[in-house]
Amino acid sequence: MISWFPTFRRWCSFGTLSWPWYTTPVQQQSLLRLIAVATEENLPLVPLLEQWAQDESGVQRLRVRRLADYIREGAALADAVERVPGALSDEHLLALRLDAQSGTRTKAMREALREVPASILASKLRLQRSLIYFAVAFPLALLLLQFSHLFILPKLQKIFADFGATQPPLLQFSNNLLATLIPYQIIGGVLALVVSIGLFGTQYGRRMRRWIAGRVFSSVRTLRLADVLQQMSVAVGEGRPIPGAVSTLARYHFDPTIRHELLVVRNEIEQGVPVWRSMAEAGLISQAEAKVLQVAGEQGSPAWAMQQLVSVRRLRIWRQFERLGEFISPALVLLLAILVIYQACSVFLPLIKLMEGLL
Repeated sequence: MISWFPTFRRWCSFGTLSWPWYTTPVQQQSLLRLIAVATEENLPLVPLLEQWAQDESGVQRLRVRRLADYIREGAALADAVERVPGALSDEHLLALRLDAQSGTRTKAMREALREVPASILASKLRLQRSLIYFAVAFPLALLLLQFSHLFILPKLQKIFADFGATQPPLLQFSNNLLATLIPYQIIGGVLALVVSIGLFGTQYGRRMRRWIAGRVFSSVRTLRLADVLQQMSVAVGEGRPIPGAVSTLARYHFDPTIRHELLVVRNEIEQGVPVWRSMAEAGLISQAEAKVLQVAGEQGSPAWAMQQLVSVRRLRIWRQFERLGEFISPALVLLLAILVIYQACSVFLPLIKLMEGLL
């Protein structure tokens, strides 16, 4: 019966082109959880990945199969994951690297898999839905606006010319605006297409996105620095030396700016500079946080202090996202409303003026 009534999703399935054409965060978390369980239970990973790939969908199925092939060929787990971009997120790969280098087994992976509080997740989803709504509605509104300028307004001009009526200023303004903006719209559309392909379709674009997000958005940098403290707290909690964790993060962190700052911290630690003071001077933590961590280290609880600082940083950023979501939703609706009002005025007001002149 199922084969007689296929769903739309089955109609769109053609091997590696199956939906989704990208790896979702849930798929990445599920794969990392599978790796963590296999490591904890000492299970052979390649058969698990091969069976897991059969239950996956979209491009993730191909990525999991490639990951199993690399591991079968003898590649280390972290190296194999790095050779399959997108199978796991950058944060997941960094946690996997830290576990492998520090000998913490799966502690860093389990921390990366810790669930986000429901209130924070709700605000994140609200912001994402608003942005998705705008990303879909705004291009459609622009297309309808272009259709109106190309096919409806010229007919209105011809009607005014046939009746010998004077064209309203708004109609003249709309036509002049179209003639002025068409070349820029074509050039802007081509540039946007090229940039989008470069940023989202190549490995260089992936690295560029990391760099841009870390340099332009302070909230992204704050969350990444919170992840650095979290990874360090895992190593410290397992009794590993802090310089070793800093060295691992400095070598493998995906953000080039943070990686450079961690390299500076590692070099200063080797010269005898205290780790927290060095991190504060590099801008990885504040001076107040450095004092807190120094006191916590003297009291014998640096891991707990780092976890508290991580929670505070993340909570602060998620509250900012929540406020931004409350502001951005009406702002985007207002922007779309302006386009709709302009469209209505550019079409209906000239018609109303023409009917008043004829009557």
